[in-house]
Amino acid sequence: MTGYISRNHTKKFSNEDYRKWFMNNCIPKFYNPSIHVLFNIGVLLAIIFFHFLRIEEFNQWSFIVMLIMLPVGNLTVTLIHQYPLHKRLKYWSFPYDAHTVQHHRFYTSEHILMNHKRELFVVMFPWFVVLGFATIIQPLFFYIFKILLGANLGHVISGSAACYFVFYEFVHTSNHLPLTHVVYKIPGMKAMRDHHLIHHNPKLMGSYNMGIVFPWFDYIFGTKWKSKDIPPDNINDHFIDLEKYKE
Repeated sequence: MTGYISRNHTKKFSNEDYRKWFMNNCIPKFYNPSIHVLFNIGVLLAIIFFHFLRIEEFNQWSFIVMLIMLPVGNLTVTLIHQYPLHKRLKYWSFPYDAHTVQHHRFYTSEHILMNHKRELFVVMFPWFVVLGFATIIQPLFFYIFKILLGANLGHVISGSAACYFVFYEFVHTSNHLPLTHVVYKIPGMKAMRDHHLIHHNPKLMGSYNMGIVFPWFDYIFGTKWKSKDIPPDNINDHFIDLEKYKE
């Protein structure tokens, strides 16, 4: 999830060569992965505390709304993943460029693991996306739901949305860690990692396994890859759209 565009001269690169090129040319020298993590998670946790501490009455409706936000968050992530991240928009190509062209070139189904902390630049959302969520999307949604449902449930919905964002960052990052990592002691994490690994196959990434935290809507939309076999990870499949770029 970066802000840089892979150039045509990388077309002949192996995955290893592409990773080296990207690490040397696309990740800023001043990039600090610890600061990236602390900023993203810190901002999201601040949103969560801001809203949850302002809930005046936590009743059965508050609990029901929090539960409803799980499938709502899952649906939102699935649709965002399937469309702006995997379908290039005519007037706003950044999500596609950062995700399909770069993230999926960097990580394939046969090369899914992070090898260095600096690769969090490629894995986590950019800081400005999180900042935009905090300063534009969150206040707007809270204002709308405050009018429709009242301030109490507005805080519940807004805080729950930020919680789901944290879940996304945690699960997605975990999917790129070795299976020996302690996170895989958490029930369900191995299954979601297997789900995501299939999504990183170049032939399948645009159509299958779009869910990150949960695969619910992949089953509902028929985008769950059900075969035990996945196509070979052919490097030539990585460049379907690359010729559209102009130097």
